[in-house]
Order: sequence, then structure tokens, then C-alpha cells
Amino acid sequence: MAKVLGYEYGKKEVMRTKYGVVSGLWVCAESQYKKIREKFPSSFDQSGHNEEVLKGTRRMLLSATERSYLYESLHSKHIIRPDGRNIKQFRPIQSHTGFLELSNGSSKITLSDGSECIVSIKAKVVDKAQEQDLVSVDLEIAGHREDSPYTLSLTSTLQSLYAKHIPRESLNLTSKFAYKLYIDILVIATYSHPLTMMSLATYLALQSTFLPKLTSSVDDKEIEEQPTFHDYEFVKLQVTVPVIFTVAVIGENCIIDPSAEEMEVSDNGLIVSWFDGKPISPMGTVRLSETNIKSLNPALIVKSVDLVSSIANSPWNVQIILS
Repeated sequence: MAKVLGYEYGKKEVMRTKYGVVSGLWVCAESQYKKIREKFPSSFDQSGHNEEVLKGTRRMLLSATERSYLYESLHSKHIIRPDGRNIKQFRPIQSHTGFLELSNGSSKITLSDGSECIVSIKAKVVDKAQEQDLVSVDLEIAGHREDSPYTLSLTSTLQSLYAKHIPRESLNLTSKFAYKLYIDILVIATYSHPLTMMSLATYLALQSTFLPKLTSSVDDKEIEEQPTFHDYEFVKLQVTVPVIFTVAVIGENCIIDPSAEEMEVSDNGLIVSWFDGKPISPMGTVRLSETNIKSLNPALIVKSVDLVSSIANSPWNVQIILS
């Protein structure tokens, strides 16, 4: 039996066992725990634990035998995924839209592994001459600081994606004024790479966004100050939104939407952005495993894009994914 020493991190109990210091699903050796504490002495509270311990540990999901068995199953010619999915199949997704009354659009996505993401879309009338971008993305991930490299990297990816591919014309009100969209993303929990989940949640939120109907003239010369809007009528935002797919590479095989266990044994990972029937930037490698990183054969990039194409270009598949 493990003896609980009373350490706490948030709502998680931290235990010290013969296997090491345990906090939730995170495990580190006793020697590593001491080294981290010596390295960040000012960051530890009285309980002797803080966020840096989690950053310095490795998430242990599988034993060595389980890792070997799963790797061989995914590496073989006839792929066997642990949850029975085929290589093109997403995990079950539950979604809700339009539930935030104070937002112009909203969505919530829950994955079968417990990952959750909420997206809120709010619109504001701005002077186009004073705004470089008409889309602003704000991201918050539970367990990560907003100024951490991980969060900033994901925010930058989404910001550049939506600012580039949501046309300014769709947000125009007059030659001077336009709507600016504020996309607020909250990742409540994530147990795999969150980019696809955030992308799908944002897709649904934008597809359910309604903006106040303009009642004043579109001619700025006839407008005294700012445009005026109808109190009760709204117009649906008409935009085509890009989606980001995560692909895991194991040997010569590629699988879509890898689970946490599949990520742990993957040789490499790719993110593929898809818009208007073709791949777009950003597209590149992403680190899915902490220990099992190998070089990537360029031919597998083409294979991954073909895999995403077979899913994204099929209306039936997209309907199943997002329903």
C-alpha cells in the first residue's frame, strides 16, 4: 500500500511509493523528483510539489510488454488498433452547439477518452483601418500556463490558420466598419494531442455563429457614427472553415486521430491542415511520444496527406465525425 504524505497539486493527491512519486497519471523516480526540487527550489510551495514536477516527468500509460505488443500490432501489415478502429476512423465525438447565450456562437466537444473542449465566438464592430486581423484567438489549456511555449505554439498555429483563411469580406459591414471575431478556446481536459479537438470545436462554433442584422446603410457617408443593428434578427455567418487532422506514424503505417496509448508507441506524428478540398499550411511533424522518436520518411508525408484526403473529401465521413 502506498503511504499518502499529504502533498497536493490542485485536486490531485501525490503519493510516494516504492515505484516513485505518483501524482494522477504522472510518475517520476525518487531521484528525479529530488533533482527537480533542487533545480526549482523557489517554485515549490510548503507541500513540496508544483507544476514543474509534472513537466519533468513522463506519463506512464503502458508497461514495456504492452508497448511492444501494441507497437507490433500497429506496425504490422494488417493493423489492429486497441479500440478496434480502422486507420480512417475517429474516436466517438459528442458535440453541442449554441449553448452559451452571451456568445454569438459556441460549441462543446467531448471525446470518448474524457477530453473536453469549449469554444466561444464573440463579434465586435471595429474600424478596419485600425485592425490588422479581424480574427483573434485566445487559448487556455487546463494544467498549462497561458504564457508557456506549448500554449503559445498552439495559439499561434490557430491564429495564423483562421486569420488567413476566414475571408475579411465575410466580416465586412461597410467600407469602414467590420466585425472582428474573438475565438476563445478552453481545453478542460486532454489526454491526447489537442489540436484536432480544438479545430473541430472551433469549426462547429463558427458554423453555429449568428451576427446581428445590419439595419443602417452600407454607405459610410450616410452613417452618423457606427452602424446600427436589428434588436432581434440575426444573420448566419457564412464562412468555410479549415480543419486540422492529427496523424500518427508507426513504421510504414499511418493512422488518424491517435489515442494516448497509440501516441506513446508512435515513431512520429504529423498535423495536416485541410481547407477547400486541399492541404494547406500549417502542415508538419509534431512530437507525439516522449521516448519513441524516429526520423520520418518523406513518402509517409504523402501517405498521411492521402489518408486525410480520403476522410476530408468524403461528405459522409465529415458528417459522421462532426455529428
